[in-house]
Order: sequence, then C-alpha cells, then structure tokens
Amino acid sequence: MTNSTIFNSLDNFEIESAIVMIDGTEMYYDDRYKEIKSAFQAGEISKEEFCGRTQAIFLEVFPGHVQQEKTVLELVREGEIKKALDVLENNYPDALLLKARYNQGEKKFNLGLIDADEWQSIKNTIGVWCLGKILK
Repeated sequence: MTNSTIFNSLDNFEIESAIVMIDGTEMYYDDRYKEIKSAFQAGEISKEEFCGRTQAIFLEVFPGHVQQEKTVLELVREGEIKKALDVLENNYPDALLLKARYNQGEKKFNLGLIDADEWQSIKNTIGVWCLGKILK
C-alpha cells in the first residue's frame, strides 16, 4: 500500500478502504482525523466533506510523498532509472548502492564490455527495485 493509494481512495470516495488504510498509518493518531472520522461515522458530515477534509490533513501529515511516488513511477516508465534513484536516495539508503551498480553497468556498456541486452537487464532490475519501494 502506498500513500498515493490512500489519496486516490479518498479522491474516488472509497471511504471504507481509505479508513482501513489510514488507520494503519501515523495519521490515525491525528486528532483532526479522529474528529472527522467520528463525524462521518455518526452521519454528521457527507462523504465528500469527509474525503476533502481528510485529504487536506493527509497532505499535511505526508508532505511530498504522493508527488514523490508519481515522479518515480513516471521516471521508471520513461527509462530514467538514474533519476528515479536520485529521487529515492534520500529515503532509502539502498538506492546509493543501486546507483553505484547502475553507474558501473553504464560504464561497462559504454566501454563495450557488456551488450545492450545485459545493460537493459541491469536497468530493468534496478527499475523493479524502485517501483517496489513506492508500490508497497
């Protein structure tokens, strides 16, 4: 589960699944969220109001996470693996090791020590790791 999954659930008014996902995060402890959740469950506010207010809190509690996940996904899709690693390296120390592996593979490819298929395989493996970090 990713933060963007939660955000998308709220955006699509999938309230029950959003509540289950949010209750598994630190946002569960936010007093504003507790108040909104209670008001919704008591029928005091509409699902649209619940989703809108919850999204606002979500963006405060998890600043930048949704955007980071979208950026990494777009970069991997475009084949920009090295740039995706740049985005992830602040939150995942393993990204530095994979960046070194990427650089080594690129160097070997440019020197003609490995063929295009092997170089693509290296990039694909690293790309899958990047996606795995954001699509948990």
